[in-house]
Amino acid sequence: MKKKVIWALFLVVWLLAFSTVFSHWTEELMIPRVLSAQSTLYRGTMKLCLSLDSIFIQDNDEFSLFRISEGSGWEAGPHAFLAEPGSYFIDTEQTHRVIVYDYGPFIAASTKLPQSGQPVLVVKNPERREDLLLAVSRSGFANLREDSDLRHLEAKSDTAALITLRDAYSPFSENVGRFMLFDLDLSSDFQKHIYSLTDVKRFFTCIPWIGAVIASLLITLLLWGHSYRLLKCEKKNHPLLLINAAVCALLLALLPVFLKGADLPPSLLPGRAVVDIPHYVNQHREICAALSELISQSPIAGETLSYIRAMTGLTAGIVLAGITAAILLCTLERRQLKTTRYVPKHRA
Repeated sequence: MKKKVIWALFLVVWLLAFSTVFSHWTEELMIPRVLSAQSTLYRGTMKLCLSLDSIFIQDNDEFSLFRISEGSGWEAGPHAFLAEPGSYFIDTEQTHRVIVYDYGPFIAASTKLPQSGQPVLVVKNPERREDLLLAVSRSGFANLREDSDLRHLEAKSDTAALITLRDAYSPFSENVGRFMLFDLDLSSDFQKHIYSLTDVKRFFTCIPWIGAVIASLLITLLLWGHSYRLLKCEKKNHPLLLINAAVCALLLALLPVFLKGADLPPSLLPGRAVVDIPHYVNQHREICAALSELISQSPIAGETLSYIRAMTGLTAGIVLAGITAAILLCTLERRQLKTTRYVPKHRA
């Protein structure tokens, strides 16, 4: 009985340690990176003019502006909160600006939709870089801005376009990308999805590390389950049990290394949970379909699509290799498995 308790506790402790490290990584990864803007005193009134890319659409299809407030105690640090609806005005007729009449600071741009009360990381000096943006729109590109010194159309189909943006912010914000590429119409342009190919490549460079995390979890579960059989003759199989425990402990020790490599770009993350699998599946499908339409016009589209497929295949290979290695180890241990035959006392 004591051996079974230790066997069960081992997995409980391992999973607790895994969950702690994984939760810390998730919290850090899901924090939106934002640019802030401060209101100024104008003729006795606090006033701030923001571009339309500071407006976010909520799940209920309402447009919202976010302010930044400092937390206290356990919640110390900057947090995002919904601005009062009466504190700002969206002028879509003349200035095409958001006019704010309240104290700031306010979120001028964000890598993803903030949640009210969520911690944010304020980027004070964002980098500028040249980037290729992939625009996906089912309604076409009638309001796509013309080529200029800042942007150049590389390829376009009915539902996808590839545009070079010479002065893009890093980290990338989809809202800012919309503003830079389109004459915004808030009634429809939030249906256009904008992807940074730099972030897309970075995302698929990171997913093999996610594959290593998944493989580590599956290997541990397989070895733990196989160890139950080894407990039937614990003394003779003690070396094999130690090997299994050492492998699981090593994988747990490597977990921070794997998660550090999985530094996913925030612009491609889901809004609420990092493990939102349908979000990634739909995003992968949309990006690959758009790039497929542009292959004949742009070699970069073909190269990016090939890279996505290669990294996806590598990730699947890592997971399968981990499972295969665990099964092989269990098979080798089974060959050396030594059990004693139970002999009833009255026959002894």
